[in-house]
Amino acid sequence: MAERSVTVPRPGAFAAWHILLIGLLGALTWGIGLPVAAAERPEHEVKAAFLYNFGKYVRWPKSAPAPDTPFVIALLGADPFGAALDEIVRGNRIDDRPVTVKRVSKVSELGACEVLFIGASEDARLEKILAELPKAPILTVGDMPRFVERGGMIGLVAANRRVQFEVNADAAERAGLVLGSQLLRLARAVVDPKAR
Repeated sequence: MAERSVTVPRPGAFAAWHILLIGLLGALTWGIGLPVAAAERPEHEVKAAFLYNFGKYVRWPKSAPAPDTPFVIALLGADPFGAALDEIVRGNRIDDRPVTVKRVSKVSELGACEVLFIGASEDARLEKILAELPKAPILTVGDMPRFVERGGMIGLVAANRRVQFEVNADAAERAGLVLGSQLLRLARAVVDPKAR
């Protein structure tokens, strides 16, 4: 599996965010959900940290863009993160590429992106949105009920004051993505929609 690089932030810059990211990486390492209260962060900030970190545990096809091309995390629909996601990605890199956030209201506005978060405001249109996505390696993430059972790839789940995630590895594979074994091991559930 290709190595993921992480840019070490400037000392003192966004210290609280870095503590949250370290906690998230620890949570991923030990297979537990990240407690919202323990992180002393609102749920939307914890979910934003998960969204950023998922990009480090996925392998995209070899036809990856040049290192100076941004790694784009797109948000479709109502943005639940506010400025939290922008602050987390500021100055950071995934696969030696600068990370940027792009907000869109329709699939046709997406352009090139690696990760697409589909907001809960799009729940009624989820299946249509997934069908409209270009045949490109885009990791789909959402936090609406039954996201992975309905064809999404990673579903964020908040329960018992913890944020965890579920995975639909089949959907990722169909898009040409390889989810890292560590990500699969640490998922709360690996869902197979075909088994239902």
